[in-house]
Amino acid sequence: MFPFFPAVFLCASSLVFRYRRASIEERQQLKWVAVACALLAVEIVVSEFVRVPDLLFALCLGAIPVSVGIAMLKYRLYDIDVIINRTLIYGLLTSILGLIYASLVVVLQRVTDAVAPRSDLAVAASTLAVAALFRPFEAAFRRSSMAASTGTSTTRRASWSVLRRACAMKSTSITFEGTSYP
Repeated sequence: MFPFFPAVFLCASSLVFRYRRASIEERQQLKWVAVACALLAVEIVVSEFVRVPDLLFALCLGAIPVSVGIAMLKYRLYDIDVIINRTLIYGLLTSILGLIYASLVVVLQRVTDAVAPRSDLAVAASTLAVAALFRPFEAAFRRSSMAASTGTSTTRRASWSVLRRACAMKSTSITFEGTSYP
């Protein structure tokens, strides 16, 4: 333990300094991590003087990732919802495009074997088809993901209705430093 004391001291001091400069929400996030780290530190110090079961050390060490998980899910630490959203979108997109690619290769191989046996034409055509499908599929997945996460529709019709409602509101003139604009 004592050879690692400078590193432990630097980690603890960084938590303290970050806590002092953090906003209220960040403080809530940091409390979970700080409590888990303090629990581990107390266990390490106590284990130097008293025989402590190894299971207790494992529990205290496991408390750190659990506390980070709680901070991420409960207080949106590191904007984890954005990372999860993108992981799901691109994972699903990759799987679907991979299946389309494999299916196209098999089907086009069967078709082109009669005309040109052992040709790479099927692979090239499948690659071009999947490359052409990437952007439309990505946009569709993003729209559906956004609609699912916000509970609203992101179609053009919904966007135009919001714009129409905003334009329909009567506004008064806006004044900037004594200059009036209608």
